[in-house]
Amino acid sequence: MQARRPYPDFGVITWNDQSASSSYHSMQFKLERRFSKGLSLLTSFTWSKSIDQDSTNGEGMYDPYNGRLNRGVSLFDVPRVFTTGLVWELPRLRTAKGGTRLLLGGWTVGSLITVQDGFPFTPGFAGDPSN
Repeated sequence: MQARRPYPDFGVITWNDQSASSSYHSMQFKLERRFSKGLSLLTSFTWSKSIDQDSTNGEGMYDPYNGRLNRGVSLFDVPRVFTTGLVWELPRLRTAKGGTRLLLGGWTVGSLITVQDGFPFTPGFAGDPSN
């Protein structure tokens, strides 16, 4: 809720009421495994929900005097996130000598994959529905 009052010396002063509340609940799983020959796997999954009263900064409030009507899923809520990472330490070149051994030894190769749900949105139509 915003209150605007004109003051002759300062112009218009805007006061924003920051009395909204939020909650976040999640369940998280993690699996980490180190295999032989330098291969490592890390997998995680998060299932969550973020609920708040006003993640829109006051835009689209139903009733500014009853905050319970404004409570809903947050604009930044991402319910499911799955992430997998692989790291492989390349074998050292024991037969190489000198600079080749220094240049090609001790490298690691890794990959990271993240799959997640999108942000919630309300589809709309900006044109004239009567065509």
